[in-house]
Amino acid sequence: MKIVHIIDSLEINGGSMMCFEMASAMRRDFKDCQIECLVVSKTGEYGRKKITAKKFAQFYGWEMPSIKYDEFYKKSCEYKDCIILHHRLECTRPLKFKIKPFLYLVINHTVQSLNRLKKFSNADLVVSVCKYLRERSPALNVPHKVILNGISQNNSLPSKQFDFITGRCHRLPSSKFSMNSLRFIDSLPIKNHKHFIAGPDNVGIGSYVKKSKCVQYLKKLDDQKEKQALIRSFDVYFYDTYGPEGASVAILEGLAAGVPVMCKPFGGNKELVLKDVNGYYYNDFKEARTILLRLAENKKELKEMKEKVREDFEKRLSVERCIGEYRTLIEKWKGNINGSN
Repeated sequence: MKIVHIIDSLEINGGSMMCFEMASAMRRDFKDCQIECLVVSKTGEYGRKKITAKKFAQFYGWEMPSIKYDEFYKKSCEYKDCIILHHRLECTRPLKFKIKPFLYLVINHTVQSLNRLKKFSNADLVVSVCKYLRERSPALNVPHKVILNGISQNNSLPSKQFDFITGRCHRLPSSKFSMNSLRFIDSLPIKNHKHFIAGPDNVGIGSYVKKSKCVQYLKKLDDQKEKQALIRSFDVYFYDTYGPEGASVAILEGLAAGVPVMCKPFGGNKELVLKDVNGYYYNDFKEARTILLRLAENKKELKEMKEKVREDFEKRLSVERCIGEYRTLIEKWKGNINGSN
């Protein structure tokens, strides 16, 4: 059986990374299946050049052909015996087929434009990557399941040059980032503290860090190997965002590196981060300040928390667990189809 992962961009986002994570894990563990990846987009391109992460594909060892939606339709008969895993981002369009594939499974990665899920009426199954997305999605005329995201564990070797390191690495739109976050970090009286931030800058981070005492900006950072090593060096992944989202891959990257995550109790965050097990919740900067100052001084608590983060990740959040649930779902579908023939 051939499994084809399809996504509409290679921009820096969680959906793109999950596409590679899942496809790579399936290529490794699904010995009975042929795994392929394809970009199908409006323009036939990978996305906006300034935030496209071509190095993602190189890191995971994938060649990613890219075609337009209408070109895909013309050759869609080639996929009639395939399982199509279509990764939905905010602007993703439904795929059209001359002959329906064996299974057309849509994976919803985003809280953005959830009503667009109604357009995927030709899907056989829809999977949301956390319960929060499932609960807030419109009613669909196809089965709608939940499989929590999971990624590969990060075992890269960190370079430790500061007494206390915090940071975050992901896209930085206004819904997920405010300059107030950096001003707060700079106000902390923590000795030899460094805060790394990486992601496309559309809010003026570059000009701010020139006068910052501890914030270092690493811009796009689409080299996955470098990013993994950086995150591994963090003492705390400080995920200061301003609105609900799904199963954040940014959070998963922190946890995969054995780093406790500090975040607000928004949306799918509560399914990934378990308070005092693999991270901490805060509602305002006053609470965040108390936690960070305590952790900077209490190395024993931080060490114990990091051990719990690794234990919890292996139990709940690995990519192996994630793709295992997809295999179960696919096998059940195949059983139902064969049983009805």
